[in-house]
Amino acid sequence: MSQDHLSEDLEAFLADVEDQLKSLESGILQLEQSGGEPDLLRGLFRAAHTLKGASATFGYPRMVELTHLLESLLDGVSQGDIKVTSRLIDTLFKSLDALNALTDELVAPPDVVYDVKPLIAVLSELLDPGATQEAIAAPPETHKGAPEAPPTHSSAEREDGESFRDRALLALESGKGGEGDPYAIAVQWHPKCPTPAIRTLQLLKKLIRRGTLFASDPPMEEIENGQVGHALKLALLSTARPDVLESEIWTVPEVDSAQIALLTEPLEVPSDVPVPTRPAEDVEAPAPATEAKAIKTIRVDVARLDNLMNLVGELVIDRNRLFSQLKDIQRDFPLPALKGAISEVGETLSHVGRMLTDLQEEIMKSRMVPIDNILSKFPRMVRDLASKEGKKVRFTVEGGETELDRSILEEIKDPLIHILRNCVDHGIEPPEKRTVSGKNPEGILHLKAQHMENLIVLSIEDDGGGIDAERVRASAVKKGFLSPQNAEQLTDREALDLIFTPGFSTSEQVSEISGRGVGMDIVRHNLARIGGSLQMETRVGKGTRFLMKLPLTLAIIQSLLIRVNKRVYAIPLSFVEETLRIFPTDIQTLKNRETIFLRGKVLPLIRLSQILRSHRSVIQTNGDKIFVVVVGFGGSRLGLIVDSLIGEQEIVIKPLGAFLGNIGGISGATILSDGRVSLILDIPTLLSTVKEQGQRDLVSAQA
Repeated sequence: MSQDHLSEDLEAFLADVEDQLKSLESGILQLEQSGGEPDLLRGLFRAAHTLKGASATFGYPRMVELTHLLESLLDGVSQGDIKVTSRLIDTLFKSLDALNALTDELVAPPDVVYDVKPLIAVLSELLDPGATQEAIAAPPETHKGAPEAPPTHSSAEREDGESFRDRALLALESGKGGEGDPYAIAVQWHPKCPTPAIRTLQLLKKLIRRGTLFASDPPMEEIENGQVGHALKLALLSTARPDVLESEIWTVPEVDSAQIALLTEPLEVPSDVPVPTRPAEDVEAPAPATEAKAIKTIRVDVARLDNLMNLVGELVIDRNRLFSQLKDIQRDFPLPALKGAISEVGETLSHVGRMLTDLQEEIMKSRMVPIDNILSKFPRMVRDLASKEGKKVRFTVEGGETELDRSILEEIKDPLIHILRNCVDHGIEPPEKRTVSGKNPEGILHLKAQHMENLIVLSIEDDGGGIDAERVRASAVKKGFLSPQNAEQLTDREALDLIFTPGFSTSEQVSEISGRGVGMDIVRHNLARIGGSLQMETRVGKGTRFLMKLPLTLAIIQSLLIRVNKRVYAIPLSFVEETLRIFPTDIQTLKNRETIFLRGKVLPLIRLSQILRSHRSVIQTNGDKIFVVVVGFGGSRLGLIVDSLIGEQEIVIKPLGAFLGNIGGISGATILSDGRVSLILDIPTLLSTVKEQGQRDLVSAQA
């Protein structure tokens, strides 16, 4: 068989294994939490059985042996012969880890292969402590080395064409079917095809897209278990033409012959099938009217989507420039003769703008993936961490179908892992301590994802002991972060914000999970890098909640344009809370810093020209009033004094490049509608800079 065909076999096998392993992991977690419900046990057994059949068909003896024991173990649980214990659950999870390791060997063969013998011994002992390992572990005869071709049915065992046609007609009359004409299909795989079961599954996937299968020989149960020979008969209801169906069949590798006819017509299935001539490569069957409807999805390289998004970004820039140029023409050439033409151009440009917006949204949607793509791996992680810490934790997920840009999803995986690990290690108490406090010995860790305006909000909440601000103060003094006097001056919110300080930890001991003071500051920094934010709410004795706010995309954002020293800067709108116009007399000096009182709270001010080192700043007072942009991030707020406000604009983020990429307070650049380049302010970094200058007590917002 060609290398391409081998790759297709491997791809189909790996996809099947991945699906079944996910089902097993989810099911075992439920088994541990809720016990052996019959439906749950049937699902687990079915997944293990499917894995065994797939690995036998593919010719992977070690996986066959392991899945055979796993299947037997789950069958014993289902029959009530084996009790659900912590040892059983741990062994089931170790079996999943072993199956993952065996799967990885197929993708990238390691120097040392995974040894399944110790696990085989444990599984055998769980099945029957008194039996020999060999007696239990011997699965049904499996393929060794290269998979051998399963035997074809003899003519006596296999249905002839008439018998199959009669059975298919009976199934059709009983209501098993859908729309279209009933077809009988006979396919013969090449005699040297080593994996007819996989080829059959590939063919079924293609035909199911074309119609409804309502009969098969061998029966569907045998096909699913890999009991497939080199001859196959199918009955299909389809609106597609016979030549289209036949062309679809020939796209599957190693088809030796294919015949198709209406079910009401005779279908000859020769016992000795000659090798036919394949359809001519240069002859294309005309596509039926229903063909486009049948194709639901296609695979697209992510890099291609990135390129499309970049092109749309350039179009957005050009659209903004055209609108700006049209306004200039209207202003500079107010001629009656041009008024009508300019109006028509404006209408056309508006239509192009709307179409571009729709195109942008559709491309953004194509980049969206469900957040469950990463959340599905967390329940097992939380379970293992809790087990290691001697705790009981129930992890629940809500909103896993919420979609997020693929690039953002990749960026938030590590921050989420760190927060979940902290919740298990620091947040949720041991069972005995929870019992004394009147709580359920089992802690709750809940993750919720939802859309909120133009953001995705992730909430990670535990019902643990919460974070005591007084304990944080004491830890900060003990570890030399603050003097006792400075610690006393901190509000509770300011004290709690110390957990985001590099190197700070309230833990007295360093564990394998946390306690080194490395993490929460990096989590917040990494989220800020993609335009996100992290906030924390806590109640002593009740629990802690982390709120992670994320943009929908990294490529195109809404911004507020401001002017400082005749230069235009962009502030991501997600950080802007409000804009103000104040009188100079409203500014008060507190501890040598400029502040104002805004709705009864102190708001620190900073002149942006000083931060950006602009020596000349011409403040547009607009009737003796000064413009202030109030920005916020991570519970901190700051008022930026600017020369003037320009307005909101959709901008395309461009990287600064290697030479300018490390400029403090600047996250990127964009091209404005007039063609000028504008720098994008990095608000989280600006807030950190102000704090480092000794303004912590002013910058932290007082709730």
